[in-house]
Amino acid sequence: MIHFLPQTPSLPSILLLISISGLIVPCCSQRYLNCSGTNTARPNLNSDINFLLNSLTSRASSHTFYTETYNGIHGLFLCRGDLPNEACHTCIEGASQQIKVTCSSQTNGTIGFDECMLRYSVVNFFGILETVPRILLYNSLNQSTIEDRDFIDLALVSNLVQDATNSNMMFKEGEVNVGGVDQRFGLAQCTRDIIKRDCEVCLTNLVTFAKGCCLRQRGWRVLAPNCNLRVEAFQFYGIPGPPSLPLDEEGGNRTRIVVISISTVAAAAVLLGMIYASFLWRNKRGKKTKPFA
Repeated sequence: MIHFLPQTPSLPSILLLISISGLIVPCCSQRYLNCSGTNTARPNLNSDINFLLNSLTSRASSHTFYTETYNGIHGLFLCRGDLPNEACHTCIEGASQQIKVTCSSQTNGTIGFDECMLRYSVVNFFGILETVPRILLYNSLNQSTIEDRDFIDLALVSNLVQDATNSNMMFKEGEVNVGGVDQRFGLAQCTRDIIKRDCEVCLTNLVTFAKGCCLRQRGWRVLAPNCNLRVEAFQFYGIPGPPSLPLDEEGGNRTRIVVISISTVAAAAVLLGMIYASFLWRNKRGKKTKPFA
């Protein structure tokens, strides 16, 4: 099952993330999560997957792309091409923690953030071009009023596809001015386990798909296992830290993320307090009151 998160919120919201030692530490903007497959004949599957994910996470401190195989489990990660190593490691660390919990003991898992993606499988997928499944994300509340927006976006992504294909990083970002009053920012990227020709095929496939769905949207992206395209009205690359979400069409609030860090001791104290309060409440309900004489 694939779990999607919207690209921009339809209503103002506050997301409260509690970071407790030993639990998930959200870091970035998660967009999709896919888990599938079971193998009851392999009792050590979960521990093997965790070992591989831990190893990949450690590699992310010095690489933006890496492939690795451990005991028949194949995995890779890809960070956005402009990310520094520290930001890449932070994103992959959060992705690894999330996928361990959600895809526990399942044979295939893929998770995608704005800044990175992480994937593992019992089937060796390295170097094999995959253009499906495709995931589409766009801002339906912020459509363009410029009639030739589709031609502008098409020209932008077409140039990005060619440049990304010819790049050793298989990544390219760029921008274009629209009528001197607006700008469009985009990127194209492929996983570097495939050859350049397959990268071009993958991205071209996404461009064709985008023609029928979203070129006139203010912001959109299409993702496939081996490549992704993204176009926005704001610069989302080449900036430190996770990019801010744009205001919606009606000037609504941005999504605010509040991160509260709690030590393990404090978390345990809170948990014990909740258990004790629950016990007192149940005990009080269980007592019978003596009627007045």
